[in-house]
Amino acid sequence: MQPARPAALLAAFVIVLASAVSCRAQLANSYYAGKCGNASVETIIHDAVKARLAWDKRMVAGLLHLLFHDCFVAGCDASILLDGPNTEKTALQNNGLFGYDLIDDIKTTLENACPGVVSCADIIVAATRDAVGMCGGPTYQVQLGRRDGMVSQASMASILPGPNVDIPTAIDLFSKKGLNSFDMAILMGAHTVGVTHCSVIHNRLYNFNGTGLPDPAMDPLYVWILSTFACPQGQAFDNIVYLDDPSSILVDKSYYAQIMKRHGVLSVDQALGDHSSTAWMVNFLATTDFFPSMFSYALNKLSALDVLTGNAGEIRRNCRRTGQLMNVVGARPPVPEDAKQRLRNRLFAEKQKKRKDEKEAKKQKRLAKEFQQRQKGPVLSDDDDDDDDDDDDDDDDDEEEEEEDEEEEERVPIP
Repeated sequence: MQPARPAALLAAFVIVLASAVSCRAQLANSYYAGKCGNASVETIIHDAVKARLAWDKRMVAGLLHLLFHDCFVAGCDASILLDGPNTEKTALQNNGLFGYDLIDDIKTTLENACPGVVSCADIIVAATRDAVGMCGGPTYQVQLGRRDGMVSQASMASILPGPNVDIPTAIDLFSKKGLNSFDMAILMGAHTVGVTHCSVIHNRLYNFNGTGLPDPAMDPLYVWILSTFACPQGQAFDNIVYLDDPSSILVDKSYYAQIMKRHGVLSVDQALGDHSSTAWMVNFLATTDFFPSMFSYALNKLSALDVLTGNAGEIRRNCRRTGQLMNVVGARPPVPEDAKQRLRNRLFAEKQKKRKDEKEAKKQKRLAKEFQQRQKGPVLSDDDDDDDDDDDDDDDDDEEEEEEDEEEEERVPIP
């Protein structure tokens, strides 16, 4: 490990702060104040997260994961939430994401309080902030005002860094998003509450780079612990492995201390502590108390990436669907109320015309029979009696149709 470099650290921290402020120029603190009637948007989100964490401590990891995978791909626009056969959430890189149901629950509550006001993108950001603070991490303000995106494609997730990415490649991926190497090192601290599966680290434990041996970068005793208790050879189940086992439900600096002990679970975790350009960062974050404040700044910087504001994007009424079908692969948008009413009016008019044509046909038939009757003379036949009955039926039908029309105009089925 290389010693910490305070001057470089200070410069990096200033860049984080300055960048975050400039990127959030179009967002605002207390953005929803007074916009949701008597309800408080942030209180609704806070209470929902608190209730969930009371029985599911994993949710802090789920929300951090959602935030990163949403913001890193195409900006914080909630595109990760959209359903469809080829949307981002279907990408292999996003298979392990969870927490969608919590976002749905929060959105439903907010829609009941103030329809069409709060974006799904803001819900992800605010809910993550609350979960971090409730799980031992920093409490911090977030600026809101994001709008939701209308594009979501699985192929876009290909730029997400994987668990085995090397540090130079990871730095390059982050830099393309306007995030520097120190931002990267701090954001990887989210792994303090993360998990993986034995299948992901199998080669590190048993066949690193085809050698038939464990990864020499991992502490041998830790290899033995994982291979004996968590991931034994030939196990039937793909067990989970905590990325920071001593502190798996707390957002703290323990992740960096584990790396310094060579207990990094993922290849990229240990590489962060071993690479010459980032080793000093791990050492600094593990041995000082700066992680909480720096983590909050890094999360705010991440959550300000390529945000949609003003008239860009939309405010979804359902986080899983967008109003623009053409822009989202596989997503079906809700039908606007004005379009539904136009369709009702058209269907009603068509039904009225059909009834009018049927009545006109009956009238012509009746007139034809009356003409034939006058030609034959005044003697009434059985058929004439039937015609009178038909006239009575027509009158009854007219009365019934008028009653039906009054009801039908209000409710015409929408396909």
